Amino acid sequence: MSNPLKADVELNCEGLNCPTPIIKLKKAVADMLKGQVIRMTATDPGCPIDVRAYTKTTGNELLQSTEENKIHIFYIKKV
Repeated sequence: MSNPLKADVELNCEGLNCPTPIIKLKKAVADMLKGQVIRMTATDPGCPIDVRAYTKTTGNELLQSTEENKIHIFYIKKV
């Protein structure tokens, strides 16, 4: 199954524990242009909650949040 979402930036946070994935996400998004999309992968089980909280507080848009084989996959658009 192909994903129609396209990412401008890829961020691999697999194997990292909280709060490192969110810190790396914040830094990566800060370097992006408005309208760009980042695809982040992570294995920390708390990441879905953390990413939702991050997007809610920053105003960036969580386009998609899925899990495949214990890997969380997020698509976030910088607004």
